[in-house]
Amino acid sequence: MADDNYLKTTTMPETDRKCPNCGGTLTYDAKKGEMFCSLCGKHKSITDSPIKKRTVESIPYDPDAIQPNTNWGDKSKLLICANCGAEVIYGSTQISGNCPFCGSTNVSAAAETDGIMAPNGILPFAIDEKKAGQKFADYLLDKKYTPRGLKDCKLENITPLYLPYWVFEANTVSHYAVNIGFRDNDNNLFYKTCKGYFRRLITDVPVCASSKVYNSQLEKIKKFHLHTVVPYSPEYLAGYYAERYSATLGQGWESAQNVIEERLDKAIRADEMAYQKDAEKCGSLDFSTEYSDIKYKYVIAPVYLASFTYKGEKYDVAINGESGEVACDPPSTRRMRFILLVALFVTIAVIIFLIACKLLLKN
Repeated sequence: MADDNYLKTTTMPETDRKCPNCGGTLTYDAKKGEMFCSLCGKHKSITDSPIKKRTVESIPYDPDAIQPNTNWGDKSKLLICANCGAEVIYGSTQISGNCPFCGSTNVSAAAETDGIMAPNGILPFAIDEKKAGQKFADYLLDKKYTPRGLKDCKLENITPLYLPYWVFEANTVSHYAVNIGFRDNDNNLFYKTCKGYFRRLITDVPVCASSKVYNSQLEKIKKFHLHTVVPYSPEYLAGYYAERYSATLGQGWESAQNVIEERLDKAIRADEMAYQKDAEKCGSLDFSTEYSDIKYKYVIAPVYLASFTYKGEKYDVAINGESGEVACDPPSTRRMRFILLVALFVTIAVIIFLIACKLLLKN
């Protein structure tokens, strides 16, 4: 993240990014959940505070009519990386010199965000960079079978970033046929086909709106409480990057249907088993689903991207900016210990075998 500690701001008044005390540039302080001026140390509350628990309105789904709201609330710009293809939104007061994903300096600032769909919901950062670093240190301390010196490693190139998500909801009606297992009088299991329909409102189905993978660990920390999002306000984005969505709304809905069908599969089975009092087992299930009143939210959620170096090799790290969950694949001595243990057992077995052979020969 660019260092704008000594920048004076000329942002639009509605963004509330100008410090009322000294005129410096305010950034979002994840630790306190407020705006913060690094010049004078003043904190300022955010207009749409999570404490107010305002709800984010869902938008009727139409893949051909993306939400017309393109107001990011600030003179934001689009940065494009020629190395990895990343596209991120950043504030015009930020000085951007490298890509937040791959670190490349082969970046260019494209047009301002006019015409780029703005999120209508945001899950703000709940932990700051210092806390993220502590979470990583604790993660290494709790790891077993780590090589010497690994637990002294520190985070490098840490970058706070908002990831884009489509969050869907829909009314569903599913017609199904399921095989339910029962026991007869001789205790033999037999199946009976049961048919019916199942209605349910499915909510909070998140689909990552990024079609690219920049960090090998990202998939492991994407469990956000997206039902707790608050209405988007540009203050939360002050001093942070936000990845532009690259998966379309239509692609998101296709992926969401797979998630919904998994939920329905479990729900239908549980419902039918509860209905069939003497049922012992649920077998194969076939169902088709009709969707209505489909809605969505466009939400951005917080992560920290980072890395660490051990014996000259770099390892990716991703940290959930809401929960602090850490994901990385540090080197392990588990395999080496297993190999040594196997070698020890083989050696002992060979020694026992040789001793036994020697005793047999004496006799």
